[in-house]
Amino acid sequence: MDNVEVEQGLTDYSWLLRKVLNDPVAADDWAARAGAVRQGIKTRLWSPCSGSMYCWASDQLNPTWSVWYPDAVAQMWPVNSGVAASSRAASLYRSLNQAWPNWTTTGDNPDGHPWAILCYAAALRADKARADACLNGSETNWAARGRPWPWTTADAADRARAAKLAMSLP
Repeated sequence: MDNVEVEQGLTDYSWLLRKVLNDPVAADDWAARAGAVRQGIKTRLWSPCSGSMYCWASDQLNPTWSVWYPDAVAQMWPVNSGVAASSRAASLYRSLNQAWPNWTTTGDNPDGHPWAILCYAAALRADKARADACLNGSETNWAARGRPWPWTTADAADRARAAKLAMSLP
């Protein structure tokens, strides 16, 4: 999760340098750094010997689908960001649903967190049924109750992105 967020931050910074600050030399430098992080995620954190999952840290090399957080949940960051290749992303999303078929309720997650980013993962994978179920669950369990802790602004953003994308799904 954190590694993907770093890669995305570096990529976004490169874009700002290029498009807003008109500094192509610095933009290229930061883009190269983002590329190195992306490559590291793909090669150093992918662990086919332990359940075909990404490791959530370089010293945590045995992720398992039976552990909700960080192991299972963290798989959606490479899926959502495009770091995971299409076939790998499909496999990871399928495995999440097999291991945790009730994640869409957002009120019954094992750690009690809303994880609205999973709603976005469902919408990105064009899984309208799960995206809608997750959005409805987050409405009931979080939004309608005033978004109590541990709801975060990140959950609000992910929920909004998911809702926008899910509306366009057949």
